[in-house]
Amino acid sequence: MSPGNVAREPRGTRGSGILSGGRKSVTPRGISQGPLPEKDTLMKRNLAMRQMIVGSALLAGLVVLLQCGAVRPGAAGDSIVGTWRLVSATAKDAAGHVTADPILGQRPLGYLTYEARGHMCGQLVNLDRAKFANETNPTPDEALKAFNGYDAWCANYRLDRQEGAIIYRAEMDLDPNEGSDEVRRYFKFSPDGRLVITFNDSTSKSQTYAFTRIYERVATDSDQRQTGTHEAEVEALRVVEIAEEHAWVLKDFEKAVASYADDAVVMNPNAPAQTGKEQIRAGMKPLFDDPGFTTKYEITGVELAQSGELGYTRGTYSGTSTDPVTKKIVSERGKWLTIRRKQADGAWKIIVDTASSDLPLPAPAK
Repeated sequence: MSPGNVAREPRGTRGSGILSGGRKSVTPRGISQGPLPEKDTLMKRNLAMRQMIVGSALLAGLVVLLQCGAVRPGAAGDSIVGTWRLVSATAKDAAGHVTADPILGQRPLGYLTYEARGHMCGQLVNLDRAKFANETNPTPDEALKAFNGYDAWCANYRLDRQEGAIIYRAEMDLDPNEGSDEVRRYFKFSPDGRLVITFNDSTSKSQTYAFTRIYERVATDSDQRQTGTHEAEVEALRVVEIAEEHAWVLKDFEKAVASYADDAVVMNPNAPAQTGKEQIRAGMKPLFDDPGFTTKYEITGVELAQSGELGYTRGTYSGTSTDPVTKKIVSERGKWLTIRRKQADGAWKIIVDTASSDLPLPAPAK
């Protein structure tokens, strides 16, 4: 991983209101209330073949690392830990012209794998490398070109987040001339979560470029299993919400009250917060006893925390209730937000419930 190797990564290419009820109860749910230099001479054929073998061994090592599950993307979106696939490789020359990577060409492919304990492996290839005329006996020139179109290495690494740098120290490398000096590559995460690595370096033709290589995260089997589990939990939370809505629509008072945790808080407009199940029960009772009370809900969002312990649902409501002053049936519509916490027995209980009306405030009395 010597600083001078022909544009490789990471050595890289060198360089870098109405009733107060519970649950959205402004009427129901709210119805208101209100540079590596070029090799100087051609390699000996046997050396070239040996390098190919080393590259294969490194590839096998990378595969083993992936299969062992040692690499697992972190929960944070800015974690470098995981496996990354090369999606773009460009270089900008001194005149500011941007071209394809002069080493990796028009069809680059590569993978980087970063393990949480500070180990990584990488492989990069120019997919347009010419094939050997004789696959078991390449010429020195063929072997050199193949060698220069492929890179493989493993290294220890650490991050300097203040500088935005990945600092590598090679453990093994396809190129035997690569030393163990530290090499820096600069990194950042794009808004869509891609890993962008940049560095300045020189090619074998002594041209200096600013290299940019962009990688996207590769999902592991573990990630996919976790994603499947997460999606299932989100759907389960949606089912809980639907069941609770049915309790309100059918005016099943006890079932509606049971959806709240003992320490839940209901916050409706133009009314004090109701804290604890008994206050919530007292606030909901007049609404459920109202013959004019009807309600309808629509879920517009269900989200679940990565921890799996908290989730929220949100949506819209509409309905009717009896005005306690005029005794007339009035209509209401608005939006609601409910936060739930998963209990020890796996049940989801409401801990915060709030809603607000979409209707304008009445004109002040003259």
